[in-house]
Amino acid sequence: MGLRVANFIEEGRLGGPQIRIAEVAKHLNDIGIETTVILPKYQSEAFKQKLKEYNIKTVPLPIHRLTKDKKQRHRKEEVSDKEIQEQLRATLAKLSGSKTRGSVSRAKYRREKRTAAAEAEEEKLQKQQKDQRECLSCLTKCET
Repeated sequence: MGLRVANFIEEGRLGGPQIRIAEVAKHLNDIGIETTVILPKYQSEAFKQKLKEYNIKTVPLPIHRLTKDKKQRHRKEEVSDKEIQEQLRATLAKLSGSKTRGSVSRAKYRREKRTAAAEAEEEKLQKQQKDQRECLSCLTKCET
């Protein structure tokens, strides 16, 4: 495994620092050092495009610039219609009580395990009864 570098920047608008990150990452990739840029999810389309041109991996996160302005600090991130639909779908699935594939397979595994344990117990009981009958038949033979 080669050397890997991660660049984190909280400002997504394309400017001097972003261009420098892209250029350095390009040169590092050229010499075999894997570079990933962690950047804001919003307001960074031009920066993302530049990184894409250079074949640099990106990780967009819902982050924003640090500021002293309280209104800016507590602003809510924009949510896309697709994210809303996915969240609604997941919530409705939870409310309807529908089972996921994982829970179905776990239930099936537990059921099979209980059945196997019951069968093993039944075989053990039958063997004990058979041994008792053999013992009784031996005792009656010995007495006669």
